[in-house]
Amino acid sequence: RELQTAQNENFQLEKIT
Repeated sequence: RELQTAQNENFQLEKIT
């Protein structure tokens, strides 16, 4: 579950870029 949270944050960060 921690890995998914990190991936979710990365996904949001990429969306902002």
